[in-house]
Amino acid sequence: LTHPRISGRVTIPMLPQRRSLNLANAASIAIYEAWRQVAFVDGR
Repeated sequence: LTHPRISGRVTIPMLPQRRSLNLANAASIAIYEAWRQVAFVDGR
C-alpha cells in the first residue's frame, strides 16, 4: 500500500533468519540514526 505523498522508503538491515522489529524498536533505530548523522550531542 502506498500514499501519493510518500516519496521514498527506508529499510533497516537485519541478519538473515531473524524476527522482525516492532514499530517502537524500528522508530528508535531510525531516530537514533538521523540524530547520529546530524551530530546530535547531549540534547543540545
